[in-house]
Amino acid sequence: MSFDFQGFQSVLDQQRQVEEQKQAYREQAKATAKELVALFGFTADELGIAAEETAAPAEKVKRIVKPKYRTPDGFDWTGRGRQPKKIAEAIAAGHSLESMAIH
Repeated sequence: MSFDFQGFQSVLDQQRQVEEQKQAYREQAKATAKELVALFGFTADELGIAAEETAAPAEKVKRIVKPKYRTPDGFDWTGRGRQPKKIAEAIAAGHSLESMAIH
C-alpha cells in the first residue's frame, strides 16, 4: 500500500484555499455590518451583542467566632481546630480547660 503524497498535498491546498475564502467572507461581512451600524446608529445592546456582565464573585462573609477559652495571660481560643500551644501550656501549668472557659 502506497501513500498518495500528491493527493494529500492537493487536499491540504484545497483546505488552505477554503480557509482563505472563509476569512475573506468574514472580513466582507464585518465591513458591511460596521457600515450598517454606523448608518442606523445601532448600539450593541440593541443588536443583542452587548458584552455579558459577569457578576463579581460574592465576597465570603468572614464570621467572627467568639472565643470560648482565655488563658490567665489573656490568650483567647475559640475552641475550634487544634489546641494552641498556649492553651496546652496553661493546662500543663495546672489550669483546667473548664477554668479557662469564658462565660
